Amino acid sequence: MTASLLQQQKQYIQNPDQVDFSTYEDWTRVEQEVSHAALSLGDEAIAKGKVACLLLGGGQGSRLGSGRAKGLEPVSLIQRKSLLQMFLEKIACAQRKYRVELPLLVMTSSGNHQEIVEFLTQNQWFGLQERQIFFFTQDNLPFCDEKGQWLYTNEGHVLSGPDGNGRALHRLYESGGCDFLRAKGVEHITMIQIDNPLADPFDRMLIALHCHQHSDVSAIAVTRDYEGEKAGMFASEGGALRVIEYIEQFSKNFSFINTGLYCFTLDFVEHVGSNNLPLPWHLAHKQFFPGQCGWKFEYFIFDVFRYAERFSVLVKPRLECFSPLKNATGEKSIATVQKDLSLRDRKRYHELSRQEAQGAVELSWDFYYATPEEEKKWRSAVWPSSGYITPKQLFSHSPAL
Repeated sequence: MTASLLQQQKQYIQNPDQVDFSTYEDWTRVEQEVSHAALSLGDEAIAKGKVACLLLGGGQGSRLGSGRAKGLEPVSLIQRKSLLQMFLEKIACAQRKYRVELPLLVMTSSGNHQEIVEFLTQNQWFGLQERQIFFFTQDNLPFCDEKGQWLYTNEGHVLSGPDGNGRALHRLYESGGCDFLRAKGVEHITMIQIDNPLADPFDRMLIALHCHQHSDVSAIAVTRDYEGEKAGMFASEGGALRVIEYIEQFSKNFSFINTGLYCFTLDFVEHVGSNNLPLPWHLAHKQFFPGQCGWKFEYFIFDVFRYAERFSVLVKPRLECFSPLKNATGEKSIATVQKDLSLRDRKRYHELSRQEAQGAVELSWDFYYATPEEEKKWRSAVWPSSGYITPKQLFSHSPAL
């Protein structure tokens, strides 16, 4: 922590960046389907080990009230699998399907790094190998009071917190992650958020579109449900892709929600990191102690879009990809996430069994990473009517759970 940083923060509080959102237009260059040729290109990239996944896992889940890393939150309906377990199991299933070891990058924070590593170690990496996982941490930034002075703990230390997800690509480069990926032959990186259990770490449609259109940055969007929905929105500024946060003041309507699901070329990541390309701060007014409010400074990952030349945006059904966990109750809570997970599993259950589930069901991730031969086999099986279901159970002499 330096005096120059304090001065920069103080000046920013007094004169924050002003963005003229009146120049922004709705983003309309979207794709809702991907051609067979593009899908083949995406599948080939995954199968040849050219794609890695970056999981943004620095969240502490303070709004959930559990006191643990957000990634450790148990969310699945029956098995109560944690967010981390769900993502690593998805990657293990994708590996089985594509017959290749897929690298995973995990960005943690100083507050949850040890907790996450110990959790994964104790659970034997949920089917992955330690060698394929690369950890790095995001930086912290001091919190300031209303006048722009740093806040301090009772022990006299500067009060600080994670600086947001915006510098994830910078930190990946600085920590040696790009060298780790180059050594494995990786050319593209998907990015997912720890709080979105519907996210696919290796979304074949996103990767296919990204590769087929030779984009620097590709993103998944969902259609806006209603005016006033609290979510960032995709916009166009002079033909370039931008995101407007819902807290910003603007008068226009925008059609597509930013899911935080992206794909970058490794070349673009290295360009951002090696040149230490600057990003703006975003201010959030917070209460840090009873009677003590102030400012939190964050970087947002979508601000790196300004450095890209080629963009792709894929619109997908919300139930396939987006149900973030933000709150303990109400909107975007455990209850809403479990509802969406259940709806998706019941839909997949019906697709494969051609019948309706009679009770609560939770499917293993194998059912979402299937070959055509496996799907054909499963459709001829006897399905349990409820419970946690794996492919092995479909051919058991005692299918009831």
